[in-house]
Amino acid sequence: MLKRHTISFPTVLTVTLFAISLLGLLVPTAQALDNTVLGTGAGASLNPTEAHDNTLLGEDAGAAITDEDGNTMVGAAAGVKTTGSGNTFVGQFAGEETNIAENNTFIGNSAGGANTTGNANTYLGAGAALSNQTGSRNVFVGGGAGANELGSDKLYIDGSITGTSSPLIYGEFDNDILGINGHLGVGTQIPLDKLHVLGGNLRIEQIGADNHATLNFVANGNTWEIKNNKDTGRLTFFAPGGGATTASFKFDRQAQENLFRVGVLGGDTVDINGDLVVTGTLSNPDYVFEPEYSLESIQDHAAYMWQHHHLPAVGAGQINAQGHAMVNVATRSQGMLEELEKAHIYIEQLKGESDQKVEQIAALTLEVTANETQLEVLKSKVSTLKAKEARLETLENKMVALEAMMQQRVRNEGVPSEG
Repeated sequence: MLKRHTISFPTVLTVTLFAISLLGLLVPTAQALDNTVLGTGAGASLNPTEAHDNTLLGEDAGAAITDEDGNTMVGAAAGVKTTGSGNTFVGQFAGEETNIAENNTFIGNSAGGANTTGNANTYLGAGAALSNQTGSRNVFVGGGAGANELGSDKLYIDGSITGTSSPLIYGEFDNDILGINGHLGVGTQIPLDKLHVLGGNLRIEQIGADNHATLNFVANGNTWEIKNNKDTGRLTFFAPGGGATTASFKFDRQAQENLFRVGVLGGDTVDINGDLVVTGTLSNPDYVFEPEYSLESIQDHAAYMWQHHHLPAVGAGQINAQGHAMVNVATRSQGMLEELEKAHIYIEQLKGESDQKVEQIAALTLEVTANETQLEVLKSKVSTLKAKEARLETLENKMVALEAMMQQRVRNEGVPSEG
């Protein structure tokens, strides 16, 4: 039976280095003691007395370095043309075209492979910054990140391999810009919208007395701005660029609690616990009292009202496309006040007419009273005349009776009549 032997990694490394040394691939005599060079052609131009602190591992790694310091190049052709200092290239062809450039960190196969003179770049991922030749101060993270970016001071974090103009995270260090092409979750790893804050508050704070704290909402070129006004402390809603000179809505910090409530008392209720002040297009309709104002007659006003089923100055009700009633509070208030003032004019007119009628009735009453008095006098006279007429009739009856008696007497006495 064969016995299995286990060989440790340090033993394998020692044997490997020894074999490479025997093959002439490791040439410690051609370099300073603070440089480490391993691989065919690695550090081929290294000046052993001038270059310091370089680590060059791989075929042709750092082959052009002469007296530069502090480079770490690991991988075949990593930094093969580099003549700068402070670079770290890890991966096959990493920083392959880099020439006079310093303080770059390229990790990944062909990472920063096109860079020539760009400085202070950090490219992490295979093919990161594949096309950028002269850009500086870039940070690209992810396979193919920033593959098509040619500028400086940029941030790309993405993993599209082939590169994209819309990486997951994009930034501009010189302009203090950070963009996220996706959903950002704060307190959650499953954001349900572009910005999802879970278990906390969203805070917008402006530093300095010269600035407002502002939040902008833009849709189809139209902008609404919500601003915490630094001068008044009011929260204002404003549409900048729309020709307006004042904010559309203002909420003051001095407002009382529960001053304005929507849906509290019912699903379709708006509850205002304060004075409702309407300004703007509302005007004072006192023009109805001016002499030149043409006030329609009560009859004409009533005819219009019954024909159109609304008061003339108030106007007809309006219904929107959803079938809901719409009221312009300013116009409606002005119209109602105009109608109220006209109603008082009508009342005053009717009062004058009523007073006139009362006076006429009083005069007629006096006249009737006088006539009634005269009538009573006449009645009394008629009654007296009737009494006298009755007495005369009685006398006439007596005279007739007397005459009859005299005639009878004459007949009885045989005395001839005078006739």
